[in-house]
Amino acid sequence: MFRSRRPDWRRFGGVKLPPLFRERPRVVQIFLGLIAPLAFGALCGYLLGASPAWFNGLMLLAGIGGIGAGFEHLGARDGARRGIVGGVLFAGALLAWFSLRARPALVPLPLSLPAMVVVYAVMGAPLGALGGRLRQRAEDRRAGSAT
Repeated sequence: MFRSRRPDWRRFGGVKLPPLFRERPRVVQIFLGLIAPLAFGALCGYLLGASPAWFNGLMLLAGIGGIGAGFEHLGARDGARRGIVGGVLFAGALLAWFSLRARPALVPLPLSLPAMVVVYAVMGAPLGALGGRLRQRAEDRRAGSAT
C-alpha cells in the first residue's frame, strides 16, 4: 500500500531535489545547457526592442534561471562554470537577435548594448555559483540527516 522511499532520493525542505546535470540524459543536457539559454537570450533580444516590461521581467527570470542552472551542480565552482557558459550563450543570443531586428532598444540601458552583453555574460558566474553552493548545502544537510 505504501511504498518506501528509495534511499537515493534527494530531499530539500521536503521537496525532491532535481537530478544533477551530469546524471541527466545527454539530450536533456544539450537542451538545458545549450538550447535553453540560446532560445531565452533570443527571446530577450526580441523583447529589448518590443516591450520594456516584458524584457525586464524576463531578465529577472533569467537571473533566477542562472541560479537554477547552478543548482544542478555540486559546489560553487561547478555552478559558476555552468553559469558563465549559460551567461555567454544567453548574452550572445540576446545581442544577435536584437541586432538582426535592427530596432531601437526600448529599455534604457546603463551602458552600451555590447558592454551590457558582457555584464550579462559575466553575471552568469556568480548566479551559477550561488545555485551550486545552495545545492551543496542541501546535499550536506541531507547527508547529515541520514546519519
